Amino acid sequence: MHIRTHIHTLFLTFTNCFEINAYHDMEYVANITIGTPEQNFTIVLDTGTSDTWVIDYTCSSNKPAHCWDSTCDEGLICEVFCTDQTCCEMERPMGRNPCEGKRYFESVKSSSYVPMNGRWWMTYRPYGAVAFGFYGKDTLRFGGFGSKQLLVPATKIGFADKIDNRFARQAIPERKLIML
Repeated sequence: MHIRTHIHTLFLTFTNCFEINAYHDMEYVANITIGTPEQNFTIVLDTGTSDTWVIDYTCSSNKPAHCWDSTCDEGLICEVFCTDQTCCEMERPMGRNPCEGKRYFESVKSSSYVPMNGRWWMTYRPYGAVAFGFYGKDTLRFGGFGSKQLLVPATKIGFADKIDNRFARQAIPERKLIML
């Protein structure tokens, strides 16, 4: 069970305030919205890089579809019944796709979204979890929908189209990252 500590932080001006939840000083999460109309996210605040990213609706698993057949479940079942033994060597996340059950950004629903050239990837040490994606610009708002928000137009954001299986095990189902 997580004990939440509420920290109120003022950003840039003293008129914009939003709540940050601290989990035992190990992790800090906050609410943001992206796009027009606003799409809500609960994000992990991270100071390890200057990049901001969220999961995109195009996110897909790196495991071939035939590996999700129940005969290819981990363990002896896979070794005995799966027709493609390479499926048995792959780590299986909780669910069919590491993006499954997570909130994702739908650029096609945002009138303020602008695609950008370039791709990105990020590795989180010491766990080795990796995320890959593409860039776009959109309106980013600190604070949840309906609250007084700090609005940052035309923010460069990374949209993950592939995430590591390790992200599937994250406790917060709609985990996203914003780098400060």
